[in-house]
Amino acid sequence: MTKPLHLAVTVLGDHSASLPERLAQTISDCGCRIHDCRMTMLGQQLALLMLLSGNWDGIAKVEDALGNLASGTDLTIQVKRTELNHSTGGSLPYAVDVICADQAGIHSKLLRFFSTNNIHIHDLHLTAYEASQTATPMINIHLSIHIPVDTAIAALRNDFMDFCEQWNLDAIVEPIK
Repeated sequence: MTKPLHLAVTVLGDHSASLPERLAQTISDCGCRIHDCRMTMLGQQLALLMLLSGNWDGIAKVEDALGNLASGTDLTIQVKRTELNHSTGGSLPYAVDVICADQAGIHSKLLRFFSTNNIHIHDLHLTAYEASQTATPMINIHLSIHIPVDTAIAALRNDFMDFCEQWNLDAIVEPIK
């Protein structure tokens, strides 16, 4: 059996109740399967990130079909051939949740903390909102990170809590079970 090929797909367009179904049907009709998918609303735009798998013929068909689907519509579709990420071996999966008042640049400071500590971010979800009683602009950041097994977890956690204290962030770091 041949090893499947993979295709990373991003889709951005006006929200339509039928769009996710049309995409899924197109992918299926080409003989490919959805390996991973994220879908969210960004303002009035529907955004999808997908990882598809299939044989070389199916991947070529889906590349053409998605290009045809985007042609003449408000959809922006980008595709890129890729491989599965097997580089997470030798690491421990952790979840990080941060809630704080929205501060200019806090996103980059948080990401820099993990980058300088050689921590790989696997997934990031950020939501801005207003606190219900005070209308203070707030952000909630959820990260899935991969910590190298040779990292001293207690020391990293202490450094992170010091960082959070410095920037007035409320945070939790815990292993993903």
